[in-house]
Amino acid sequence: MWGMPFGVALTVFAADLVHFGIGDQWKEAIILLQVFGLTAAFNHIGFNWTAFYRAVGETRPIATVVAATMIAFCITAIPLLILFELPGFGAGMAMMTDWRCGHTMSRDSSRDSVSSPTSYGRSRRPSLRCSQCSRFAA
Repeated sequence: MWGMPFGVALTVFAADLVHFGIGDQWKEAIILLQVFGLTAAFNHIGFNWTAFYRAVGETRPIATVVAATMIAFCITAIPLLILFELPGFGAGMAMMTDWRCGHTMSRDSSRDSVSSPTSYGRSRRPSLRCSQCSRFAA
């Protein structure tokens, strides 16, 4: 609930935070603070998506997203940190967050179209039958 407003506020007021709060020795990190503010805000979109998979005992999608996010970090953030220092690291983190948010959203939208019988599908069958019966009974 507070992640989006905090992230946007950090992005907007990062320069003021540095100049009036933590000191001018952090001047080089203003860009990084702004990028981290935006990535924190975007990371809170669909924050609890893992809870739904854990509730039905299906943890493979969580492991897949975590492993792919780690690979995306190694491919984007680390090389950009080496090449462009802090602004490059910020850009790499933004790319990694963009990829993770997109992958998570595509995972959530395709959750209903799983072809193999899973505990999620088995748990939904009784409620689907009841809703179909009540529709035909009316």
